[in-house]
Amino acid sequence: MERILKALLASILLLILLSNFFHCCVQEPNIIVVSRAVDGDTLELENGEFVRLLGINTPEKGQPFYEEAKIELKGLVEGKKIRLEEDGVDRDVYGRLLRYVFVNEFFVNAEMVRRGYSKSLNGPSSKYYIEFKTAERIAKAERLGIWK
Repeated sequence: MERILKALLASILLLILLSNFFHCCVQEPNIIVVSRAVDGDTLELENGEFVRLLGINTPEKGQPFYEEAKIELKGLVEGKKIRLEEDGVDRDVYGRLLRYVFVNEFFVNAEMVRRGYSKSLNGPSSKYYIEFKTAERIAKAERLGIWK
């Protein structure tokens, strides 16, 4: 009986150790840390990959609100763990991942539109069409950022 109890305790201990290893050391799929915001709609990840935020288009370098959009995105994601979500096409012509970006449940792409730093690019077949159109209506109504 004592041998069975010791074996049971050893098994439980092993399970606890393994669950802690997988919980702390194995990265969840699509969760990664952002190294930097390249511009208002592009990120560089800690693994060296670049991500183009789906469904939005921020001003290009030299255009009004370019710097503001980049600074806003930086504040939202830089150094933070993000979750990436796909929607059809994996990469653009520049090799960047095309993704929706979330910090916890905070939808970064739509928030950039809502705060007036981006226009919505999503068509009616897009997964988040309603969220993007609603965010754009709010930014326009409040005359935020590019809608001033």
